[in-house]
Amino acid sequence: MDYKIEKWMPILDVPPKLYLEGLHDDYDGFRLLLKGEDLSGRFLKIEFTSHVGYRNIDESYRLKTLERFPILTSQWPLFVASNDEFINWICFESAETINNKLSHKNYIICTPNDIVEVISNEEPVVEWM
Repeated sequence: MDYKIEKWMPILDVPPKLYLEGLHDDYDGFRLLLKGEDLSGRFLKIEFTSHVGYRNIDESYRLKTLERFPILTSQWPLFVASNDEFINWICFESAETINNKLSHKNYIICTPNDIVEVISNEEPVVEWM
């Protein structure tokens, strides 16, 4: 089953290109720090209070995905998908302990160097720092 990837617009003033400055998974939780091309500018923090899993893969190793979903190569860095392959894989691997696939979303952050995907059933907190 094909799934749809849509633009995700959680906050105003998101630049068309973001760079991953930090990916932190520690006792304070899981969060991403991103920055636009203006290196003197502020950081965009995406904080997940709850997540099932994540993956970060260099975009040059996701060529089939980029070919299949050209929206990921557009001048926009934030996307969301539901009922996609990553969610289905997580549900399968959990031996169906996660049995409501539709309650989870795959948040996709595309940078010039990385594609980060985070599975969560809660909307992350997004703020400028």
